[in-house]
Amino acid sequence: MTNTDVEITVKKDFGRYLQAYRSDGLEIFMDKSNDDLSIWLNSIRRAAPRKTVFYAVGMARGLQIARAYAAQYGTAEELQEIESEIAHLVSQKVLEFEFKYERSIT
Repeated sequence: MTNTDVEITVKKDFGRYLQAYRSDGLEIFMDKSNDDLSIWLNSIRRAAPRKTVFYAVGMARGLQIARAYAAQYGTAEELQEIESEIAHLVSQKVLEFEFKYERSIT
């Protein structure tokens, strides 16, 4: 499945994110943030097979929790290391789905 195979219909704009539906019926939430993790996740939400979307959302949420935990309880060095590792993870072929980052959320 590629970006051209799935159309996105926005249902509601919540400010920080959009509630939308893919043409295959999957409800998705497109984050308007401009960080690497959000861009990566939006690309997957937009066009990956449904099962890949499920795994990627769970993985991304875990990474976001790790980053927030390091920011609150870790050192600046630990936070930088976590952020660097997250950037590395999302720049690679993850969950057997390759794509180009697209800055657009729709």
